[in-house]
Formats: sequence, C-alpha cells, structure tokens
Amino acid sequence: MWYFQRHQTTKGGIELIYDKVKAIAREKNVPIRKIEMDCGFSQGSVCKWNDISPSAEKVKKVADYLDTTVDEILKDD
Repeated sequence: MWYFQRHQTTKGGIELIYDKVKAIAREKNVPIRKIEMDCGFSQGSVCKWNDISPSAEKVKKVADYLDTTVDEILKDD
C-alpha cells in the first residue's frame, strides 16, 4: 500500500488532498458527508486527509465517485 506523503504539507504551495477533494465536490455540488456515506467511510474521515495520508484505494474510490481521476485530485495547481 502506498500513500501520498507529498500532499501532507502546505510548504511550497502544495494543495492538500482534502482541500482539492472539497473543491471538486463543491464544483459538482456534492457535500463531503454524502461522499463519505456513499463510499462507506466514517463521518469526518475525508476531512482528516489534510493531516493524515489516505490510502491509494480511498483516494481512488473518491475520484471514481466524483467522476474524476486520482491525478486530478493529486495535481498541484
């Protein structure tokens, strides 16, 4: 299992994973809680992705749910 360590910090202007998911979800008018419920995650778990690295499987599940790619979630803007 691999993790996305480079997204755990704001140093160097790297956008945090949760912030990116939140922005994509907002564009699609989908609440984070709905994503968590529909993906089978515990309440508040996605919000913690700025502090702890999610698994690749969880990021993929959210990307699929939001009809986007893992690359889109992880890319630096």
